[in-house]
Amino acid sequence: MILTNAEKSLFAKLRTIAVAEGAVIRAAGGWVRDKLMGLESHDIDIAVEGMSGREFAEKVRAQHGGNIHVIAARPDQSKHLETAQVTIDGQLIDFVGLRTEVYADSRIPEVRPATPFEDAMRRDLTINAMFFNINDCRIEDHTGMGRYDLEHRIARTPLGPWKTFQDDPLRILRVVRFCARFDLDPTDEVVCAANNLNIQVAFRQKISRERIWSEMVGAAEPDGWKRGFLNGPDPMYALDLIKAFGFRDLLFFPEDEGLEPWERDQNNVYHDLNVWEHTKLALRFLIEELPKPEDPEDEALRILALLFHDLGKLDPKFTQMHPDGEHWQFKKHEVRSFDLAKKQLEWLTAPAKFTERCCRLVKFHGRFQDELNDKSLRRTLRDMDDDWEHLLDVAYADGNGKLRTFMKRPVRELFTSLRERFKKIIEDQAGVTKVVRPISGHDLKEIGIKPGPKMGEIFKALDEELLGNPLMSKDEAIELARSMA
Repeated sequence: MILTNAEKSLFAKLRTIAVAEGAVIRAAGGWVRDKLMGLESHDIDIAVEGMSGREFAEKVRAQHGGNIHVIAARPDQSKHLETAQVTIDGQLIDFVGLRTEVYADSRIPEVRPATPFEDAMRRDLTINAMFFNINDCRIEDHTGMGRYDLEHRIARTPLGPWKTFQDDPLRILRVVRFCARFDLDPTDEVVCAANNLNIQVAFRQKISRERIWSEMVGAAEPDGWKRGFLNGPDPMYALDLIKAFGFRDLLFFPEDEGLEPWERDQNNVYHDLNVWEHTKLALRFLIEELPKPEDPEDEALRILALLFHDLGKLDPKFTQMHPDGEHWQFKKHEVRSFDLAKKQLEWLTAPAKFTERCCRLVKFHGRFQDELNDKSLRRTLRDMDDDWEHLLDVAYADGNGKLRTFMKRPVRELFTSLRERFKKIIEDQAGVTKVVRPISGHDLKEIGIKPGPKMGEIFKALDEELLGNPLMSKDEAIELARSMA
C-alpha cells in the first residue's frame, strides 16, 4: 500500500495522539480496499479501540483545532453508532468505536463494543473488512480472505451469507453494487442465500424502501453523488445479478396486477424476442451505445423508464389478436405501462418529480414508430420539455431491442434525423421547447373573457393551434379567442 504525503502527515498526527492516550486507531473498510486497488480515496473512516470515537475526536480537536460534528446514531438509516467528524489539514475524518452487532427480529441491531476481529466479521464483504493499523503501519485482514478476494475479484461475506443476509437483507443490494463497481463474482453460497425465500421475506419485512432506493440510485453526499447500482460503472451486470439473486420481480414487478411473467412471448409481427429479452437488449444498447448523462439521477431515470416501458404487455387485458389471426398486438400498452411504472416507483419511494419524469418517458416511448411532421414533434417537446432527448434515447434503444429491424427506415437513420429536426425546431423557437403564447390572461380579460373554465378552454385550443402555427401573431390569437368567446 502506497500512502500519499498528505496521508503520511495525517496519520503521523493521529498516531501521536493515539499513543499518548493508549488507544489503537485503524483506517477501516473502503479506504483500505481502494488503496490496495491503487485507487485514489478521500473517504477515511477511523475505527478507534480503547475509547469512543467522540472522545478521540475531542483529543484531535484539542491539538489541531477545528470543530467537531457529531452524527447521532440513526439505526433506521443503517447508522448504528455515533460518529464524530473532524477536519484535519482539509481532510474530513470520521471517528467511530469498534463494534459488533447482535440482531434479533429486526435489521436494527444491539450494538456492543468489540475486538477488531468482531468488527471485521460483522461487515458485508471480506474486501470491505480490512483495516490499516495506523499505530503499527500494517494491514490487518482478520477474515483471512480480504486480500485474496480482492486480488481474485470475489464477493464473499465474512460470516456465512445466510447469517449475513438474515441479519441485514439490505446487504444483498450492497453486494450487487460492489460487484458491479469492482467487477466481482459472487460466490455460489452468496447467490444461493440471496435466492432463499426466507431471506427475501425478511428483505420485504425489514428493509425500508428509502434504503432500497438509495442503493439503486444513490444519494447526494458532501463530496458529490454516491452512485447506486443503476448508475454505477456497470448497470447491466447489476441487473443481471439482481435477476440471478431472485430480486428482479421483487424490485421491479408490481404485485397483485394479474401480470404474466417477464419472459412472456410477444408473438408479435414486429418483435422476435420475449418481453424480458427485448427489454435487456434495449437496455444494453442504451447503456453501452448511447452517451451517458452527466447527472447520475438522469442515468437511473432512463434505465428505469426503459425497464418499465413494456410492463403493459404483461397484462393479458392489453393483448389483442392481430388482424392476421395468428399474432398478438398490444394497443395502448404504454398507458398500462405508465400506470404500472407509477405504482412501482411510488412503492420504491422515488421522488415525486423523478416519478413524473420517468412515467412520461414510459407513456410516450412509442411516439417515433412512424414518420412525424413538425407539429407532432412540437407536441412532444411541449409534453417532455427538457426531457425530450431522454425520450428520444429511450425510444432509440427500444428500436434496437430486436434481433432484426422491422421499421420502414433504419433505426439509426430515423433517430439521427429526428434529433436534428428537434434541435432545429428549438432553434426556431428561440431556444425554448415550448412555443410562447402571444397573448396572456390579461389580454383575454381586456376583450371581456373572465378567468375560469372558458379561459382555460381558450388557452388549450390556442396551445393546440400553436403546434401547427408557432409564429401565430397576437392579433391572430385574439381572433381565435373571440371566435370561442
